[in-house]
Amino acid sequence: MRVLGQALRYGRTWGVRAAVRRALAELRNAWRRAGGSRREAAPDFDQAAFDATLADPHLAAVVFDVFDTLVERPLAQADDAHRVIALRLDDPAFVERRRAAEDAARRRAHGEVGLADIASAYAARHDADPAALQAVETAVERDLAVPRAAGLNLLQAARAAGKRVIIASDTALPRAAIEAMLANAGIVAGADVYVSSALGERKSTGALYQRILSDTGLRPQQLLVVGDHVLSDEAMPKSLDLRTCRLPSAAEVSVGFPRFVAWAGRRRHDGLGASVLTGLLARRMYSHPATSRDRASLVQGARADIGYAVVGPLLVGFCQWLADRACRDGVRRLHFVAREGRVLLDAFRRLHADAPALPQADYLVLSRRAVSVPAMHDREDVLEVARTAWLPTGLGEFLERRFGLRLSDTELEAFDAAGLWPRERKVAVVSGRIEALLPVLDALMERILAQAEDEREALLAYLHERALGEGSAIVDVGYAASTQARLCALSGARVHGYYLLTREVAADTRARFDVAADGCFAHDVATPEDSPLLRYCLGLELLLGADEAQVVRYRLAGGAVVAQMQALSDVEHASAPLRAEIRAGAMAFIDDWRDAARRIDAPLAIDRGQVVDLFREFWEGISASERALLADIAGDDHYCGRGVVRIDELFGGGRRGGQRG
Repeated sequence: MRVLGQALRYGRTWGVRAAVRRALAELRNAWRRAGGSRREAAPDFDQAAFDATLADPHLAAVVFDVFDTLVERPLAQADDAHRVIALRLDDPAFVERRRAAEDAARRRAHGEVGLADIASAYAARHDADPAALQAVETAVERDLAVPRAAGLNLLQAARAAGKRVIIASDTALPRAAIEAMLANAGIVAGADVYVSSALGERKSTGALYQRILSDTGLRPQQLLVVGDHVLSDEAMPKSLDLRTCRLPSAAEVSVGFPRFVAWAGRRRHDGLGASVLTGLLARRMYSHPATSRDRASLVQGARADIGYAVVGPLLVGFCQWLADRACRDGVRRLHFVAREGRVLLDAFRRLHADAPALPQADYLVLSRRAVSVPAMHDREDVLEVARTAWLPTGLGEFLERRFGLRLSDTELEAFDAAGLWPRERKVAVVSGRIEALLPVLDALMERILAQAEDEREALLAYLHERALGEGSAIVDVGYAASTQARLCALSGARVHGYYLLTREVAADTRARFDVAADGCFAHDVATPEDSPLLRYCLGLELLLGADEAQVVRYRLAGGAVVAQMQALSDVEHASAPLRAEIRAGAMAFIDDWRDAARRIDAPLAIDRGQVVDLFREFWEGISASERALLADIAGDDHYCGRGVVRIDELFGGGRRGGQRG
């Protein structure tokens, strides 16, 4: 019944077809939320077994694998490193050619081969310098290697227990390259290093373990093997009676989580950006051993992990797009609009910290209320402001929040007595229908326009202080671009607008003022069913919101511009530390993305379609544990009559969303 009620309300705003689509989608999503696996995944690493084995006085040494154990790459798959090499060589065919060269080298050697053998086979076929190929591949593998904290913790524990540490890897890289990689990753020396390419013996065949036993003079039960590979680090050493404690890779652990697998399987483009995004998220959520994880959740961990996995990719995608669009349009100054603009501005500056020749970026403290009232000049302007959606509340609340008029009880009684508006009747604006309000608005028209004139000079003074004019653009979450239109009209300048998404009515602003009013992730969508960012706009706004009061209006006091702010409620104050955790996670993702781009040493574009899929997967299938982490995050929506709202309301009746300007 709840879904039916939502659909009926939804249909009044967006039409029957959209309501049917919404009802079907909500039924599917409710089934996913309730029917997602309630079983927790099995522990991915047996810490107790490792500790017990380490405490055994008969244990003398621990053998550690390298890749995906002590170091990992910020990529979805290990072979994606070859794409990075292809970029550095400027050779799009390198990946396939290298695979063929390695196959040829192995056939010729009838056994283990090194990077020199592969490079020689490659050079023989494609007229390349084998030494140069080796140098590039070695450098790329070194640059991509990131310490895996889980593996390092185990290595440090082995050393602290007084055990001998041995490092062994099945790899084509030479031993010197492995040692340099480990040193570059901050892994100190002091371990014996065995590399298959140098010895011609592999762990996967058992020969390398036999060599280690021979060199050390140890018995099999005196060796413990720690690594990620099922054959090389577990099955084979067990067959030789060595002890094992397998540490699965982040990629392997992620396979046990259906929502992550479903999202990762929808990669729109098989490019490096998609690989890095998938790799970073897997590393963040699955690299660290856990005693239990929630299989029903997309994001594993705490609020910071939601910030990392859901908000961070959105910010990177938007800020990359924003820089390109602003430069394309010749924008000299970007004004990030309060309050979501605070996080967008921080992300823009962080992502592009080293970028030259970008527009100047600053913060603009505005709100729909602070702009819409001063922008009114006539009756039609007043009616346009009134048509914005408003949830049922009293007439006095509507007039104060929307037009800045504070009516006394006596005045409200007079409206009742005159038959203009019964005192107990609620104001509700749906689909722009305001016929019932017209007598009230006409009766108050002179006062409303006087209020607009009273506020206009101060707002213009503030906009002048902030240098809003030609060559400027505002940056905001978006939807209808109505605030942008009013700023164009007020300032007399062509002020562009860049948004996370726009509704189709934004085209009116674009045509009327000859400006850009562009959406990054969704452009001119008709209904919330056309974009999950519009469907879940309440969650989007509250995750991006800043912990600061909203401006109501500006005044002039002694020639200075003074802002009148809406006081924050206790609920909003309590949200601040929760939102700070999400923001910290988002900024950590930006840092990791920049680090990955530095390691790859090439421009790295995120796949915005993949980012939208991630946002959709999170909200449509949100688990009970994910919802609990976000439920108490709140913000105000006074302009639409909702007062203070919480994210949990997304799942308790829905929102008639997408009316924002």
